[in-house]
Amino acid sequence: MKRRIRGAALSRLAKDLDRGPELLVDERYDLVRRIGRGGMGEVFLARDRKLDRTVALKVLHVPGSRWRARFEQEASLPARLRHPAIVPIHDFGTFPDGRLYCTMEYVPGRTLSEWAKGLDLSRRVATLAALCDAVAHAHEHGVLHRDLKPGNVLVDDYGHVYVLD
Repeated sequence: MKRRIRGAALSRLAKDLDRGPELLVDERYDLVRRIGRGGMGEVFLARDRKLDRTVALKVLHVPGSRWRARFEQEASLPARLRHPAIVPIHDFGTFPDGRLYCTMEYVPGRTLSEWAKGLDLSRRVATLAALCDAVAHAHEHGVLHRDLKPGNVLVDDYGHVYVLD
């Protein structure tokens, strides 16, 4: 049975998410498990019931207009970009309790630093070149990544690079 989450209950139930039950956030998204946590909020593996697809759902937990504006910008700027190494944003909105969220393509993979362990120099250089191409594309469109670090770069099982956040 699924439970409806309201407001601060989402954070309180984070422990349950680590154990794996699906939780209903609203009428559209079912949470499967938490996949990340940062300074502004949390990221969950979720199921988009409307479009019947798996997504990454980022939920802002930091109150205040300054953080709200930054989160809105973080969601809207990449949504304008089309590049194979930039994770597409699917949706952005506000839950009924006022929390902001955005959904993006779910990319199963490892962080750049995890993935690069033990690789030879030529594979590392090729990966870095793909990353630089994505960042250059963003810059050409007036988008500056303000938190580029190995933890915000994922590499999938095929070696494809994705820039997050």
